[in-house]
Amino acid sequence: MVRYRIYTEDVNRDRIVEIVRKYFDSFTLFSATGYWKSGEEDSLVIEIIVEKGAMDVRSICMEINKTNGQECCMVTREKVGAKLI
Repeated sequence: MVRYRIYTEDVNRDRIVEIVRKYFDSFTLFSATGYWKSGEEDSLVIEIIVEKGAMDVRSICMEINKTNGQECCMVTREKVGAKLI
């Protein structure tokens, strides 16, 4: 399993949810405070845990960048073990 986290500015949240839903059935949103180029902003962290999905995550970021008028999203990727109990 792989956990992706996409970090972006928290604007257009409803549209961002629509974008992510096109690619994944389940994900989690976290509100945060981010700092970018010496400025503070409300941030959104999108967490997705899947078997595969790198191309979908890339597509999500490209759509979010366009929607929010951003230069980029930050993405982290981590292998994780998952067990449903």
